[in-house]
Amino acid sequence: MVDLGNFLTITEKEIKNTVTFVNSSLPLVIGDFEWGAVEYPQIIQSLRDFEEIYGKPYTVKEDGSVILNNEKEWFTVDNMFSYGSSVLVNRILDTDNSFNSHINIPKNSVHKKVGVFDYTNLDEGVTSISEGDILVTDNSVSVEIDTVNELDTDEYSITLINLSGVINADDTFSFYGIGTEELYTLSIKEDTVISDDYPEFDNSIKAIIKNETEIQNESFVPVLGSEDLIKIYSRYAGRKGNDIHITYCNSLAFEDYKYVSGRNISREFSVSSINPDEIAILVLLKNSNGTYSILERHIVSLDTESKDSSGNSLFIENYLLQNSAYIYGFINSENVDLNPSDAFYFETPIQLIDGISYKADLTKFISVISDLKEYNLYNFKYIVDCGFLMGDEYKKALIDLAEHKKTCIAMLGLDISNVSSVISGTKSSGISKIKQWFKDFGLRSTYYAIAGEYKYKFNRYSGKYFWTHMADDLAGINIYSDRNYSPYNSAMGIDFGLVRDRNISRLGINYSGELLDEVYKTGINPFVLDDEGIICFGNRTGHSDNTSDYSSLHIRRLLIFIESNLMLLGKRIIGTNNDEFTRNSFIDGTSDYLDRIKANRGIYDYLVICDETNNTPSVIDNKEFYGDIYIKPTKLSEFVKINIINVSNSISFDEII
Repeated sequence: MVDLGNFLTITEKEIKNTVTFVNSSLPLVIGDFEWGAVEYPQIIQSLRDFEEIYGKPYTVKEDGSVILNNEKEWFTVDNMFSYGSSVLVNRILDTDNSFNSHINIPKNSVHKKVGVFDYTNLDEGVTSISEGDILVTDNSVSVEIDTVNELDTDEYSITLINLSGVINADDTFSFYGIGTEELYTLSIKEDTVISDDYPEFDNSIKAIIKNETEIQNESFVPVLGSEDLIKIYSRYAGRKGNDIHITYCNSLAFEDYKYVSGRNISREFSVSSINPDEIAILVLLKNSNGTYSILERHIVSLDTESKDSSGNSLFIENYLLQNSAYIYGFINSENVDLNPSDAFYFETPIQLIDGISYKADLTKFISVISDLKEYNLYNFKYIVDCGFLMGDEYKKALIDLAEHKKTCIAMLGLDISNVSSVISGTKSSGISKIKQWFKDFGLRSTYYAIAGEYKYKFNRYSGKYFWTHMADDLAGINIYSDRNYSPYNSAMGIDFGLVRDRNISRLGINYSGELLDEVYKTGINPFVLDDEGIICFGNRTGHSDNTSDYSSLHIRRLLIFIESNLMLLGKRIIGTNNDEFTRNSFIDGTSDYLDRIKANRGIYDYLVICDETNNTPSVIDNKEFYGDIYIKPTKLSEFVKINIINVSNSISFDEII
């Protein structure tokens, strides 16, 4: 929804605030995920899509160890599918220190693995080794000497270019010395570290591509060396990009049926040949047994003008941007040969490297929130359409965004770092700590609500349980109520407030009796384990006055719903004549809309005034149009009192009633 400034404003009054609205119950979860676009919300419609785009709640480090991360945010998204069919996800990172995985592909060369090895001189004549010599291991793996550097007496460091097979530490190389028929041997030291990367990378070429819009608007400029033909980046920043391998060949190698790690690359495609300006790319995932699984197949062109029969660009940069879920590609136009004379291919797949991600700090998060404030329908419509914001580590920043947009509610949880001290003592002491935390939190607003309970969940990836808050369930029961009833319906109590997260082992507090009343009157929404299941017994916003209608979550959401739709009606008034016909049209449209809400028990009654009393001659001369709408929202039965009175048989009911 576009903010039309002074052309159209809607003002709330309780008998406060200019607002622009589009209503939806779509939740937006902001967090530190393993994978996915950065600072750009994407709509996710299944758990499978979520895992593919944003990864899982753990990261595999370079040494193979597994570290858990973003459990709360990840399982928040996971739980949202218990209540609705779609979730908006926004990944944030420390973009100053996070990078996409990458690889540079040189021009006019067969790819060769490079390794730097120390070796010990086992026989005389070793120093006759020179650059360009070919060595062969006992396993028939051939290597070329690239450089020779003397380290100490009879000990050298050599750089070997791998021409075939795989080199391992302790391999023995046999060769004939220059000008002699004598056979010499060299042995790689056991502590040798072998690199699979070509060429060696300068850290200065690391970069982060936050999302595809940076490429589309050309704000991201790749760095390519003078000898490079293509620069490949992983689609997203993070370690997961280091799992990606690629191999490719040009048209001559394609026609020659060149093999890559035992795989005939040409036969992986449905064509027998490709054009001279084209290359065939396989995007691969290396398996634990050393084999490769194909993720994607692409035939792309190095010609900027190349198109398919439907007019779609085949140029590598445009094509991969639109068609690859794993990589971007950029070329150095100075090194492009559209009619190659030599076969160009990889002997072995090459791994993308240097991908890493770091968690954003509060300063970065606030910066992202500031950017989201300016989003509108023309650059990303979903951000203003979301109904709930979640990303619990940055509570106040989320409230700030909700206050600014006035289209959504920030759903917040209790301080998870405090869970141990809250649940370890008595319920009374735990609730006292929660109340103190809420008091210290300080910020009061009608655009947020706090879920006042902890839950103990099972992480199916780690096989362990963990504590988290229940903000996702507070949002979820409202989403479920929207889908099955209305956006202004209650989301508390047995009929409407049932928690549908089936992965909860136990609650941290499980309120009851006077303690339940005590925490609710504070402004926190409690949950109770009942015979029916886990039930939300709360309908509070973070408003400071619990007697105000703005402290009721369903009324806050009712006003959002009404104002968003009246905004659509009000837009059509702009540019029309301020006369009786237009004013009556406004009254009719508004009344028809509010009648439906009244019929669905959202309001008790309403009054629309749009006539000469508020559109006075001075208002009309000032080119303004006024419509005043009074509503009486439906109130919930939050506190039920049932009196049972024992009456003597000799007394008539008429006497006591």
